[in-house]
Amino acid sequence: MVVPSKSNSRDSRSRLLLTASLVIVGILIVSSLFAFAWLMMTDKGPIYVSNETELRKAVNNAKVGMSVNIILNGDIYLTEGALVIPYGKDITLTSNSTEEFFKLIGTSYGGTILLENGYKDRNGGVLRINGIIVTHSGDYNNGDYDVYGVHVSYYGILILMDGEISNNIGRGGCGVNNYGTFEMYGGVISGNNAKYYGGGVFNNGVFKMFGGEIINNTADMGGGVSSNGYSSIFTMSGGTISGNTALSSGGGVYCSAGTFDRLGGEIFGNTADIDNDVSGP
Repeated sequence: MVVPSKSNSRDSRSRLLLTASLVIVGILIVSSLFAFAWLMMTDKGPIYVSNETELRKAVNNAKVGMSVNIILNGDIYLTEGALVIPYGKDITLTSNSTEEFFKLIGTSYGGTILLENGYKDRNGGVLRINGIIVTHSGDYNNGDYDVYGVHVSYYGILILMDGEISNNIGRGGCGVNNYGTFEMYGGVISGNNAKYYGGGVFNNGVFKMFGGEIINNTADMGGGVSSNGYSSIFTMSGGTISGNTALSSGGGVYCSAGTFDRLGGEIFGNTADIDNDVSGP
């Protein structure tokens, strides 16, 4: 029997230690690279804002390609027109409260939030609403202005996680006026009143509804949702469309053109002169 020498045993232990050390170093390097990549995609920490000036500055200073979480310390009134989310910016708006949603309040003559245009190879403005109320104050000039809650321009992206888009009055698409992509996972769109189409949502782009509620909105056509552009796509997988009113057609959903795929969710208790719940395919 050959007995390993102490020298060979030491060499084996040294090789094992070296291998283990290299593995640990490799793990640390990979972890550091992932952390660095995450930091490169995320701006430094949340930004707390208490007034319109601070809010607009936080949005405008956000770096393109980075996600910025902006937290409202209280209700904020806009006096200089809509809050613009520029193309390439990725913004989340939420409230600094566990008990209530703070309000972002637009003027009586224009929209509250505008997501700018993008391009085919580059998103427009990206906005995540996760715990604020988007609304208006003052009179609405008899609905003769586009007093929408959120306008999503071409290639813009709106994601509603939680909160409300409520009590906006204008010509059409008074809750959400979508020409880009709108994804709804939660929250409520309610109390919006359109003179023509889409009290809660006017969709001329891609609208994906996974959850949340579209309730108690009013329009001439499509009290809850009007998805009526020839290239529009409305896919409903979950959530509720209820209690909406159309003076003419489609109390819940009006879709005489475009595509409406209903995969789940509930549409009930809506009112219209023609087709209480769904008008269209």
